[in-house]
Amino acid sequence: MDKIFKAQKTMMVVFIATAIVVFVFSLYFMTDFKDLFGLQLKANKPIMEFHDITMQSFNQTLFWFAIFGMVTVVCLFFLETGGKVPDLFALVFEGVCLLSLAGFSLYVLMYLPQLEEQYLNLDFSKYKLEGGADYILSTATFTGGLVLHLLNILVCLGFLAVLVSSHVAYVQGKKKEALG
Repeated sequence: MDKIFKAQKTMMVVFIATAIVVFVFSLYFMTDFKDLFGLQLKANKPIMEFHDITMQSFNQTLFWFAIFGMVTVVCLFFLETGGKVPDLFALVFEGVCLLSLAGFSLYVLMYLPQLEEQYLNLDFSKYKLEGGADYILSTATFTGGLVLHLLNILVCLGFLAVLVSSHVAYVQGKKKEALG
C-alpha cells in the first residue's frame, strides 16, 4: 500500500507539472504566428482567415481546456489527493476530469496535423506586399504541441490508474481488517 501511495503522490506532482506546461503552451501557441496578425490585403486573405478564424478558435479552445486542467489541479488539493487515498467521490470526480483532459489531448493530436497541413499549404508569396520581410514557415509549435499532448494523455491515464489502484488497495485492506 505504501508503494501505491508514493506512486499516487509522485503522479500527482507529475500531473501538476504537466498541467502547468500545457497551460503555458496554450498561452504561447499563437506567438510563433504573430507575424500573420493584421494582414489586410485581399491577396493575403487566406492567411488572414487561417490566422484569425482557424488558429484563433483552436487557440481559444486550447486555452479553456488548459484552464480546466488548472482547475483540476486546484480540486486535487481540495480533495486532499496528495495526502490521502481518494474516496469514491474523489476517485469518480478526478477520473472524469482526467479522462476529459486526456480526451481533449487526443483531439489536439488529431487536429494539430490538419492545422499544420493548412499552414504549410498557405501561399506566402504576397506577404511582402504588407511590409513584412521574408516569412519563414515554422512548424515547431505544432510538433511541440503533439509531443506535449501525447505526454499529457499518458500522464492523465497513468495518474488515473494509480488513483484507482490506490483506492482499490485501500478498500481491500479495509475488507481484510473487517474479516480478520
